[in-house]
Amino acid sequence: MGRVKKYFLDLGWVPTIALTIMSHAYFLLSPAYAGTNIQSAESLSESTESSGTRTLKVQLQFTPASSSNWLIIFSCEVGSSTADAANISVFNVVNGTDKTSVVEASGDTSIDYRSVISFYYVTGQSTQQTYKIEFNRTTSGTAKIRNARIVAIRTDVTGNDVTYNESLAEVANITTTYTSRASVTFAPATAGDYLILGFCEGSSDSTNSSWLARLNVDSATLYIPIDSTGYYTQEDAATTVNQPFFAARVYTLTAASHTIALQTAGESTGAADTRAHRVMAIRLTGVWTYGNSQTDAVATNTATTPGVRDTLNTTAPVQGKECLVLMAQHNKNSQATTSCYGEYEIADVIVGYNRHETQDTSDWWSGGVALHLSGVTTSQKLETTWYGDTTSTHSIKNSMIVYIEIENSPVSLSISVSPLTWGVGTVDTSTTQMSTSGNKIGVTNGGNVAETFTLQIYDEDDRNEWTHSSLETGAGNNIYVLSGIFCATADSPIQASFNEGASDDVLTTTQQTATSSKFAYAGGSDNAVAVPMTGQRSLWLRLDMPTAVSGTYAYEQHTVTVRISCQQS
Repeated sequence: MGRVKKYFLDLGWVPTIALTIMSHAYFLLSPAYAGTNIQSAESLSESTESSGTRTLKVQLQFTPASSSNWLIIFSCEVGSSTADAANISVFNVVNGTDKTSVVEASGDTSIDYRSVISFYYVTGQSTQQTYKIEFNRTTSGTAKIRNARIVAIRTDVTGNDVTYNESLAEVANITTTYTSRASVTFAPATAGDYLILGFCEGSSDSTNSSWLARLNVDSATLYIPIDSTGYYTQEDAATTVNQPFFAARVYTLTAASHTIALQTAGESTGAADTRAHRVMAIRLTGVWTYGNSQTDAVATNTATTPGVRDTLNTTAPVQGKECLVLMAQHNKNSQATTSCYGEYEIADVIVGYNRHETQDTSDWWSGGVALHLSGVTTSQKLETTWYGDTTSTHSIKNSMIVYIEIENSPVSLSISVSPLTWGVGTVDTSTTQMSTSGNKIGVTNGGNVAETFTLQIYDEDDRNEWTHSSLETGAGNNIYVLSGIFCATADSPIQASFNEGASDDVLTTTQQTATSSKFAYAGGSDNAVAVPMTGQRSLWLRLDMPTAVSGTYAYEQHTVTVRISCQQS
């Protein structure tokens, strides 16, 4: 036996003591993220405008990878310093053309924020796309805007079925009879869930007469929003107000012909005008992974604290995802001088509002929010809530949430390692040392995909006197053998657990990838193959010391550096 010497196995970037192992985290990211199938831009802080100058709030600009079709959803909230005046203009611009021109009013200048949500559809786009939300003060005072978002998703993806129609021209002085303004008729090849969207703008020549809008699915099989008479009403604070109607719902369509119509009418003949009519159905089943929660029926809340109408707890994806979240609801209030709040939450954090002081207690108004959630790796808690600023009766109907995983996030591979040191202690030649439950090394998948871990001797010896052997029985003069196994955190391997298959756990200067048998043992309940996101494995090490040592630094410290890394499974 040789003289007693002191050695350490240290895990860290800077080898400061005898034997060290280095953790190496890879980050494999595509260049600056530009999704193939989803694009987004947002400006959430409040902006104001008081001179009447049309002002850019947020812009989304990108060039599609190929000729493609895109659904664009715009959402924001607006308010005014002037009560009950047609004072806030909002424009949704698609490639230089206004597709939505809403004029809103605030009932309560301190708390009201009107939700403005709309959508548009473009096809065959291969050149640079530019989508904008712009705003300005219309008459006097100050217009304000916040939570402005633009989300665009590509729809010409494998298996999809999309149908869209529009009629943008204004229809003036309409009658009290519901009339189709834009409709789609189509037959799905197979039954499945579809996301149905409807939008229009409306105004009235009388502040005492409402305009009405609804989506009619298959001749009254379903109205959106639902009601005993199937309608939505909105009485304007001023005749120059041009307010939005938005409806959304996930609905199962059979493999037969279906007609979805956006219909409008007036509360009284000759007063109401509507325009910018759009209707769309986009298949979800078999196209994307999605989840939804929705409640059509009316519910009331007399409290000044939020009531939850719908909750959707999504399933954590198996790898990072780029997701569209769309939430909507319709509200009304029993008192004309108080506000009703419709809100949208993610993980109990409010991401959108629709606060409005109604003009007519029988009126309903719509609101919603669309968001792009990037790099989603965990379950998401999504909720619609509603309440008010007083104890009057606040109502909600057609609450809906839909969550769609559009595409995989750019791959990110990373690991974290703890602890960073294995203190081997004072040991003799020709002995075998092994990790214990107190100093085993934890390796955690910090990426957004499943990972398989790898091991490699990165530097055999900082003194350039020792080398390694690739054979489990290869220890010799100035030659050591280092072996490793990955297992579940609760496992407790022993010395005999290593190299059950002829040196299959021995580390070399070549990077080696873990398998179900390599860097693993039969009695372990897990290994380092396809470790899920946030998953942890324990790395146990076995060091077979040289049988003898010689050289200038024979009785001094030696540093061996080992790299732990990962690759996508």
